[in-house]
Amino acid sequence: MTFLLQSSAIQTKQNFFIYLCFILALIFALLFGLIKFIKTKIEKKQNEMVNDPNLPTNTRILKIVAKILDLTYDEIKFTRDFCNEYNVSNFSLKIKDEKFIDELFKKIYEKLNLNPSDETEYKKSILFSIRQKIDKLKNKKNSTLITNSSLIAVNQQIEFITEDNNQYTSFVISNNQDCFTVQTPKNIFNDELQFTTLQKITFSFETENNIAYILQSRVLNSGKDHCTQIAHTKNIQALHRRSQKRIHFTPECFFSAVQIQTSNAENKTKVEYKALEKKHNGTLVDISSDGCCIQSDLDIREGQYINVKTKIDGKNEDEFIGIILKTDNANSMEMYKLHIKFIKISRKVRNKIFSKVYEYQAF
Repeated sequence: MTFLLQSSAIQTKQNFFIYLCFILALIFALLFGLIKFIKTKIEKKQNEMVNDPNLPTNTRILKIVAKILDLTYDEIKFTRDFCNEYNVSNFSLKIKDEKFIDELFKKIYEKLNLNPSDETEYKKSILFSIRQKIDKLKNKKNSTLITNSSLIAVNQQIEFITEDNNQYTSFVISNNQDCFTVQTPKNIFNDELQFTTLQKITFSFETENNIAYILQSRVLNSGKDHCTQIAHTKNIQALHRRSQKRIHFTPECFFSAVQIQTSNAENKTKVEYKALEKKHNGTLVDISSDGCCIQSDLDIREGQYINVKTKIDGKNEDEFIGIILKTDNANSMEMYKLHIKFIKISRKVRNKIFSKVYEYQAF
């Protein structure tokens, strides 16, 4: 009898603990659900506020922009300052509006130009760095690769590449489901190139989002109305994406070979670039903040360092040093294109290139 009473007491205690654990688990579940509900409501409210175009560019918006664009501390500070000065509302939404960004950044640049100094050049470099990151975000969203020639845009500039590696510029006139039509390219004597039906051709082009392609196809018809019809193809290859925006720019330039000198001071190797006296004439073909292309009658080997002088603003002489990454034939066997990467360039000159690329200053 005593054993039965003891067993009953133990069972009662066990049931009590089971019920207690069940009740506590239920309370915790209810609390967890309540906290999650409140958190969801708060996040929803915050998201609604963030998507409000009239919301001031406050600290929260700046954090969002900094995360999206991967801004540095100085870039965040600079963004905060110009948003306050120009009363920019919700900059996280404004960065999607290219026209607004162009107009705003041009105003900022023009104001900075009123007080030329080393500090001003530094602020310009921050401005252009932010602009580059905005462009990079846009290009990332528009990064769908072209895999078929039917997707090539009308007015797209292309470069025909002949068997002897000469290049001739043309552009796309029309593109439909049957073929795409280009203006028949001309040589340096202004004569149209001659193509035969089903002739295999190669050309390259670069899209607005800075992706370069090379394509091979065949000619369907050529010579009529100064046009050449080309068969559609999937034989198209993406070569690379340029890191910087590039524009066609054709001022005269002078360049010379560079002698590299090294010296040791305080356990540090110092590299100096000395331009040689003999100068050569050339013409810029295009330019970006990290490099340029020069057309010349000299076939200079890849890996050669050169000093280049030109007038980016058409008035004052600018100078930079670069390395030739590639040399290829231009429209004639007697002319060559030197593809150059900048090695040494001042902040001021780079800012002038940026202002030219983005058309922030009329030269």
